[in-house]
Amino acid sequence: MEERVSTQRLLALRKLTRSVSELLRDQMRNYLSTLSPLFRPRNVLGNYNQLDVLSEQRGPIMRSIRDSVEANAKPRPEVSTAWGESSDEVGLLPEKTREEELEDLRAAPRYIHVIEEQE
Repeated sequence: MEERVSTQRLLALRKLTRSVSELLRDQMRNYLSTLSPLFRPRNVLGNYNQLDVLSEQRGPIMRSIRDSVEANAKPRPEVSTAWGESSDEVGLLPEKTREEELEDLRAAPRYIHVIEEQE
């Protein structure tokens, strides 16, 4: 026959499982902190890893990217950030008339049909 578990028993079991999980979590954290240095790429792969090669190649690549951007990109225009000198337009969405909103609602089923065809 099945044993009925009271609320008090359930709370006691939950407290017990919580303390066991905290103990296991702390042990696992200690194990991983002890073992993690052993699994670093240089320790595992020795001279077969290419981390040094990548770090050596990164410098010239970044210089060529920077040179390319400086040669081809236009500088940002100077923008005044003084108080009260910017535009007063703060609308996030374009203002629409009631007729334009109704037209958008009427067009919605057509868009759904197009999306379903693309899937």
